[in-house]
Amino acid sequence: TSSEPPVIELEIRQLGLSVRDVSGLDQAIPQPRKFIFKRNSHLLLGRAPSCGSDAKAKMRQSVGTSHMHQQALALNGSDDGLFTNQVVSKVHAALYEVDGHLILEDKQSTHGTYVNEERIQSRVLKDLDRVKLGRDVVRKDVPYVPLEFT
Repeated sequence: TSSEPPVIELEIRQLGLSVRDVSGLDQAIPQPRKFIFKRNSHLLLGRAPSCGSDAKAKMRQSVGTSHMHQQALALNGSDDGLFTNQVVSKVHAALYEVDGHLILEDKQSTHGTYVNEERIQSRVLKDLDRVKLGRDVVRKDVPYVPLEFT
């Protein structure tokens, strides 16, 4: 029912900067994104397209049929898990609510998914776990840092 209380509330607050541009100026850290996971809901995490592609449709296709449930509800207007971070894969990871637990699953990302500095394929998250999508990467002398959140 619609009066059913939320199962899990998640705030994705980026801990690091996504890139230092070539002029040496740090990009601003975006506002936190807040999501409510009701029973059997999910959130796909990936890189926002630069232009001209439907990243949401591609991400939906990447989720296995056993996890096809409702999308987690966004509380502050950011209705997806897409981030402008060059270390994050187009389809990087997914978060699933299962029996009151939040499960993080890597989706064969290029630079890996980490929980508390340990590379994972799938993990039940706990309070204060530190999640990192990707690892430090340098391309053409420009350092890129992973997307990190708690």
